[in-house]
Amino acid sequence: MADELYAQYQEEFGAKFDLGIDLNDFPDLVDKSYCHDVAPSFYFNVDGQYYTLWIDHEEPAEREFPEAKRFTILKAYNDDENGINIVNESEPPVFETESVEEIQDKLNDMMDTRPILSM
Repeated sequence: MADELYAQYQEEFGAKFDLGIDLNDFPDLVDKSYCHDVAPSFYFNVDGQYYTLWIDHEEPAEREFPEAKRFTILKAYNDDENGINIVNESEPPVFETESVEEIQDKLNDMMDTRPILSM
């Protein structure tokens, strides 16, 4: 049997981890998941500002902090001049929700920085 290829978050949190979103819909998300973290994480950059999206388990009882929201966006910065080491800033979350639809809308809003053409 050939080895299956898994995304980083699947390698760290299991092949069946449900993100709730389709990563193909958000190609700017870069998987930075790490096995010692409590959940998969992805970074993205909007106009020079880094952000981290944390996606926790769907069921609150499976989360390390059951009271935490499933989806959380935090401001972040690059802490490594020679590469990418995205570190969360110590500020309140930019956005938190349990809703798949709300996180999709927020990501679309944040990542859509194209100028609006007037006619």
